[in-house]
Amino acid sequence: GTDTETKTSYIEVVESTPAPIMESFEGILTYPAAWYANDPDGSGTWSLTTNGASDGTNSMYIDNFQGPTGGIDELISAPYDFSNIVDPTLIWDRAYKRYNAFLIDTLRIDISSDCGNTWNSEWEGAGFTLVSVGGIQVNAPFEPTAAQWLSDTLDLADYAGASDVRIRFQFVRGGGQNIYIDHLRTEGLVGRPEVN
Repeated sequence: GTDTETKTSYIEVVESTPAPIMESFEGILTYPAAWYANDPDGSGTWSLTTNGASDGTNSMYIDNFQGPTGGIDELISAPYDFSNIVDPTLIWDRAYKRYNAFLIDTLRIDISSDCGNTWNSEWEGAGFTLVSVGGIQVNAPFEPTAAQWLSDTLDLADYAGASDVRIRFQFVRGGGQNIYIDHLRTEGLVGRPEVN
């Protein structure tokens, strides 16, 4: 026999936004347009917070202080068009303080140039290399002050000219503290067509 099933709004087509990127998570209720989170174990994932920001009042964070150990949570950006940008660089701010010296949380940044079909690992911070402020904090969830943020830079020259670039922030829970990201932006020379 045969059967037909109709699903409405099952596929969403998202057009790439031309670079440069500037995202500080302001003026939104959950995620920026065309951004989404992946929460495989259903225990909670990246969410908007006003408990600390490097730019404005909002940032994205994971409540890792209350969360389970061993889960992987992903925050995936909208697609960006790098067709007209030369030597792009991604800059983002992070805030993280260790729970103790034994629990190791990990943040990875992966880049896709085919709109999320495949990913390349481009940056990783784990344990001490992830911290933006020294010391440990075991009695309460970490909420960063303005002075406890650190800026990171990632060379994206390999993705210059790509028209469907996505950025994935992948957090591996090690049972430690909360992690925050904010103020994503790209730098690079934006190309302009020649005028005759």
